[in-house]
Amino acid sequence: MPSMPGLGPETQSLPPPLLFESCGSYLSDPNIKLLQLLGLRSHLRFSQQRSMAQTSSYFMLISCLMFLSLSQGQEAQTGLPQARISCPEGTNAYRSYCYYFNEDRETWIDADLYCQNMNSGNLVSVLTQSEGTFVASLIKESGTDDFNVWIGLHDPKKNRRWHWSSGSLVSYKSWDIGAPSNTNPGYCVSLTSSSGFKRWKDVPCEDKFSFVCKFKN
Repeated sequence: MPSMPGLGPETQSLPPPLLFESCGSYLSDPNIKLLQLLGLRSHLRFSQQRSMAQTSSYFMLISCLMFLSLSQGQEAQTGLPQARISCPEGTNAYRSYCYYFNEDRETWIDADLYCQNMNSGNLVSVLTQSEGTFVASLIKESGTDDFNVWIGLHDPKKNRRWHWSSGSLVSYKSWDIGAPSNTNPGYCVSLTSSSGFKRWKDVPCEDKFSFVCKFKN
């Protein structure tokens, strides 16, 4: 093998990947071993030849070690198992909560009391659009023929200020057309079947509908 310009016998024996291949292609090799790189570092450190080419190779090695550390760290993060919760049989998990659709028809207050007695939950609070989509799919998959389904939003002081029974902040809203009504106001809120159970409507709290509970397990 011909000598590279400026390299003596010590540096001729350097492993070729770092000298002739890009760092990226070398690190992409699934069979790479960190110990091989460390051995190369020791070889360079104690080499008697201090040419510019060797110095360049040394810095290439340091760069590759840094990239390797970063790539291994990213793989470790992305490879971590996602936290999964275990919900009771007959309920469904979404993020860190369990959800239960009850087809029994109750008034709003009785429905919320039922949920409170079920693992200290409440009528469902819909806090994001994605959560609303999940709740809607949960109801539709049940095959219910109800036109309305209770959620935990209500107006306890009848001043058109809405609150979740769970105490969550009302930061997301998904009112149906014409709701909340000013001419025929209701003080409890249901999901409407006409919107695919994605939109909200204020209705009398004494009406009886099926409902969705939400609780932490």
